[in-house]
Amino acid sequence: MKAHNTIDELFSEAIKLRNCGKLDLAKDKLFNITLIYPQDDLLFGVYVILGGILSDQGLFGQALKRFKKSLELKPDYELASLGIYLLYIELEEYDRAIRALDEFLSEYPADLYKTTLEELITDLRNGYARDHESVIIRQARNHGVSIID
Repeated sequence: MKAHNTIDELFSEAIKLRNCGKLDLAKDKLFNITLIYPQDDLLFGVYVILGGILSDQGLFGQALKRFKKSLELKPDYELASLGIYLLYIELEEYDRAIRALDEFLSEYPADLYKTTLEELITDLRNGYARDHESVIIRQARNHGVSIID
């Protein structure tokens, strides 16, 4: 019997727990990974999954800290930035959400954010998000998202 699990094994177990709806157990396992492997190169992924679980549990302040930690470890990690954006949307802090989107997309290419930009363009067409129109259009153009119907 092995005395210690590897980070990959612990992470895999945490994902299985999360997928089964055992969020507290998954969260505990992910927190343990951050304590056991504080210098691991892939820790940014642990923090983003942890942020997602915390967000699902309504622990938005804690979730935001984990998403930001993920970005600190890997500044071009789009999933962490998108987690921050979605968290602010959930909290109806639209200015902060758009600012998070704009800051990331001003530095890095869009992949996951392309769908978000497409949705924001649709919102503009429907009369929403007008306060952020210039940012949305600029980022859509910069990242190859059509702004024409």
